[in-house]
Amino acid sequence: MFFNCPVLSSNSSSLPEAVGEAALTFNPYNELDMIKKMELISEDEKLRKKLILLGKERVKKFSWKSCAEKNYKVYSDLLNET
Repeated sequence: MFFNCPVLSSNSSSLPEAVGEAALTFNPYNELDMIKKMELISEDEKLRKKLILLGKERVKKFSWKSCAEKNYKVYSDLLNET
């Protein structure tokens, strides 16, 4: 997403939460589902453009600065409780 590419992702684990609606997902235990989604993403230009636009917005939610600020808040709150 960061490099303005459409993303195809497994729909298992925490990946759906991370990619949100900005990726096309597939069942990692179903080879045919993965093939179908690969074909779809390679043949559908409108879908690729949509995923790229959604991905540009999605990556804004994940930055090192934001991560550091959230971690700082957690540690600060914990220290203030004691």
